[in-house]
Amino acid sequence: MDTSEENHVTVQSLVDKLRTAGSKETKKEILTWLVRHEPAEFSPENLQIITSFLHDPAPSVRSRTAAVLGHCKSSAFVRPLTELLEDPDDNVVCSAAVALGEIADPSAAPALEAALDRFQDGVAAAEDKKARQRLIEPRIYPNDPVRTVLTFHWRDRLGHDKAESRAERRIADTTSKLQAVQAALAKCKGKL
Repeated sequence: MDTSEENHVTVQSLVDKLRTAGSKETKKEILTWLVRHEPAEFSPENLQIITSFLHDPAPSVRSRTAAVLGHCKSSAFVRPLTELLEDPDDNVVCSAAVALGEIADPSAAPALEAALDRFQDGVAAAEDKKARQRLIEPRIYPNDPVRTVLTFHWRDRLGHDKAESRAERRIADTTSKLQAVQAALAKCKGKL
């Protein structure tokens, strides 16, 4: 058996395992292995089975499925991937955007622009939340020790330090996803 036949059998066996996989960890692992294969090795039947995992309950499985479809670089996957841009999980949306960037089909640009707007709104909301957190920042009042104690008490009750670092992480995470969507959109518009 030549190498291409071995790889096709390997892809087929992976897809068969994917179809019967129970846990999201197993599905993610199989999808990761599938990305390592050349797009030409996937049969239309295999791709149809893989595409069905865009509706898996686990966001991480939907994300990996988008990566496999993007790796195949076929315009046939633009529609299901643009639908995935409406997913409630930001990581899934980002994976779908990156996959659409791999495909680089101009018809995906309007959906990517809408996703970009949502991520920009997300960054603005996270920055606004961080600004609101700063309003409750503890202050030391040298002439009013009771006020100082109360200020620190409320900071501790509200978990200000945790909320502040959580807000910073959210801004950084959303910004990196925003940049990924921007890059995908540029590829689809032929600017990269």
